[in-house]
Amino acid sequence: MATDTRANLRAYLSYVSGIITAGAFAAIPASWLFPSLAIWPDAWNFPFDRVINSFFDLLTTPILFGISVQTIFRCTVPVLNAPILLLQSILQTGISSGYGDHAAEILPPLSWLGVSLATTVACHHARGLGLAALAATTCGFLLLFGLWDSIMVTLSQMIVAVPLGITIGFLGGLYLYRRPSRRPTILFLLDQAQTIPIFSYLVPLIIFFGLGGAPAVIAIVIFGAPPMVRSTALGLAEAEVRVGELGRSLGCSRSQFLWNVLVPTAWPRLQLGVNQVVMLSFSTVILAALIGAAGIGNDVLLALQRLALGAGLVAGAGITLIAILIDRYLQAISTHTHRQDRMPRRSFWIVMAACVLGPTLISFFYPPLAHFPESWTISTARHVDNVVDAVIGAIYGPLDALKTFLLLNILLPIRGALLALPWSFVTLLVIAAAWRTGGWRQAIFLGSLTIFLAVSGLWDRAVQTFYLCATGVLLSILIGAPLAILAGRSERVARVILPAVDTMQTMPAFIYLIPAVMLFGSGDVPSIFAIVCFAICPIIRYTEAAIRNVPVELREVGRQIGCSPWQLLWSIELPAATPQFLLGVSQSMLMALATVVVTALIGTTDLGHETILAISHANPGQALTAGFAIAAIGVVADRLVGGFARSRLGSKDI
Repeated sequence: MATDTRANLRAYLSYVSGIITAGAFAAIPASWLFPSLAIWPDAWNFPFDRVINSFFDLLTTPILFGISVQTIFRCTVPVLNAPILLLQSILQTGISSGYGDHAAEILPPLSWLGVSLATTVACHHARGLGLAALAATTCGFLLLFGLWDSIMVTLSQMIVAVPLGITIGFLGGLYLYRRPSRRPTILFLLDQAQTIPIFSYLVPLIIFFGLGGAPAVIAIVIFGAPPMVRSTALGLAEAEVRVGELGRSLGCSRSQFLWNVLVPTAWPRLQLGVNQVVMLSFSTVILAALIGAAGIGNDVLLALQRLALGAGLVAGAGITLIAILIDRYLQAISTHTHRQDRMPRRSFWIVMAACVLGPTLISFFYPPLAHFPESWTISTARHVDNVVDAVIGAIYGPLDALKTFLLLNILLPIRGALLALPWSFVTLLVIAAAWRTGGWRQAIFLGSLTIFLAVSGLWDRAVQTFYLCATGVLLSILIGAPLAILAGRSERVARVILPAVDTMQTMPAFIYLIPAVMLFGSGDVPSIFAIVCFAICPIIRYTEAAIRNVPVELREVGRQIGCSPWQLLWSIELPAATPQFLLGVSQSMLMALATVVVTALIGTTDLGHETILAISHANPGQALTAGFAIAAIGVVADRLVGGFARSRLGSKDI
């Protein structure tokens, strides 16, 4: 009976979807007679940006005793800046009296040698010699290439932002756990907080908090807290199912039940949330350089602006190393097992204190231990620039020919064809696909998001954004899927490919602009190159896991009926892996949308460019409208691909 009902529902959805699809194709000839069905009339636009700007003007207008909402927010800036400046003094500058040339150092910062030793000891304690060697290599690289001070500034901001994001995320998850009726609304807001590009947050943050470290911390919290909310809510709900009855039977109070029963049981989920907050915070603080936050992100931004590829590559390598180190360390402490050579906790902290304080005390008498001497650093930026110039000079002809061929024969025709599609056709096609994969509610929701792109006056920008992302994702599939299949069928190939993918996914999207500009200059081709570098990671990860996890029984059946390796792949493994592969495509599209905003820095004319213009003009309405449009594209793509994956699985939960 249930099977018949499901089949009837599927047939009904297909029937309605087919009617709407027919209407979509009928809209093409209809648009020849009624031009407003082809090109959205400007008279139908709604000025979302002006409405948002009016709202922000209201918030900046004095209301009572000459105090505005902006004034109240600005009062919190010293509160946020104080711990950042204190940590910066401890880690980088030291404590001084006086200003400028008359400044005299009273206390030096923590010694670079002490911090390096402590980091290496902590990594050895977490996972052994391998992670300790990575820590020593990372610290040595940052010191020798003069990146130590920049990284310390970035860490000063992170040390403030991460605990704040974890705290807010935990409290939000706790509220979500205790108020399950609010779950759909809160989850939708969390989706928007992560889907809207952080660039769109920057202009409102500048208005309310000014420039510097304070708005950077707020941006980090907005972008980094949602995973902690989700992990906390899910972890507490799972713990409730597992040990809820036991805790209540023991007569625990509400607080005892939470802290002594639920939190310890949900600890693995909470650690995963903490890991996500840290990694997202690290990638966000780099983008915060656009609003005046100092640190390693500012080094990369300056290198891009000056096209100093050597300096950019060195700073990018430093970011990559520190991000990988943090990621591996967090994995180690969240999944560690007891080792025989692990020192007792008390001894560990004594050794850590000795590592930090010993060199710091010596630095009172030997200043080079406080500030790494510039004469000890090495600069390969000029040599890298020379090598890059030589390589580019040697391959400029073929690369320029390839770029021109791709633009003239593939990319520009695709973009032109997409821009020529009537908005009515696209909207009806989205509604038909949404109805087919999720029913009438999803059709109304996704249709409304598509109409928003037209009503906001950003249809052409949105189409160009989709063109860049779709092209990047398609290339990611063509390149990544074969590699993932090889890795899923061969342990030896997996040992080579998967660490490379982890490294690529750990790096901020900013970094991919450097080789993109180096190889292809500016425009669509380098933007698509950068998108592929970032979006290929989930394709490889999801597809490899899907191929590797194909049930052994299915493979055995295929071999018993005489399938060749190719037949086994095409007839058994790929169909079984399709749902998880589609999830990888969905994640790849979201990562492409996150990257396309960054690629606006190298000359695209999409929604990312609209956001960059808004930042330069301090226009919050323009920034947020463009951000909502990017989020709308992401939600539509995610729901459609996810719905198709659910239909392939025959399940509603994926």
